[in-house]
Amino acid sequence: MAGEIPEEVANLLDPTMESELFDKVTVGKATYYFVNQHDNDSGEQVIVRSVPGESPRVEEDILAEDQVSGAPSVFSDKLQAQLRANRGDDFVPQSSPSGGPVLSQSELDRTLSDQAVKCATRPRMSSADAPGTQHGNLACAWAVNRVTEMALGREIGGGLATASMVVVLRNKHKKINRPVSGCVVISPTVTAANGRRNIGHVGIVGVVDDSDDEGTKIYSNSSGAAEFQQNKTLKSWIGQYKTGKGLSVEFYELEPRLFPNAGA
Repeated sequence: MAGEIPEEVANLLDPTMESELFDKVTVGKATYYFVNQHDNDSGEQVIVRSVPGESPRVEEDILAEDQVSGAPSVFSDKLQAQLRANRGDDFVPQSSPSGGPVLSQSELDRTLSDQAVKCATRPRMSSADAPGTQHGNLACAWAVNRVTEMALGREIGGGLATASMVVVLRNKHKKINRPVSGCVVISPTVTAANGRRNIGHVGIVGVVDDSDDEGTKIYSNSSGAAEFQQNKTLKSWIGQYKTGKGLSVEFYELEPRLFPNAGA
């Protein structure tokens, strides 16, 4: 872990991941630590606010707070851009698009699954140059959004943060109990009861084997390789994110009405 990260801040970071101090900004008495965390599979930026005499805390959404306080000008253009990339334009679900024929649910699922397979076939889709992802280290949500845009003409939304993407999924798409080919699987990042950030992951389900979780294939960004791969099975996903990290595992079929251009 980088020496510039104080111990009290490091205590709020995901201990399973590598940490790198991206930037540090002081606003009045508060110091904001922007820390990029990643392992070989996934990664996200964690923002910790530290004030003398108070316990440091993970900041969930600085932009939303700043819009109320009028404080965005204290952050550099670089950090403003990173914050917007983290949250994405669809953090608050927007109005539904209109026009164009609409795919059936099965057609949409198949289209997204086929695109995921295509993007994970050599030459695989690279996330190395994806904006705001630190050369693909923070690109799991970016990759799913990119594959969805390529397949269906529009991103899901939520920017680079699984915690933001899951807000869009929960509000605008169909939650299902078991995966189907072409659905989104997400274990969203949360802040645990002890204040520590617990970083998750998001991917797209390909082939489904209802008799064996090891046979259900998942496609997602690899932070280590900075590319989209078939790098998980349902069994390994549950083992890593539910059993290993205590995160939820949620499945969503995307709402066809929100992707009318996919049927054009």
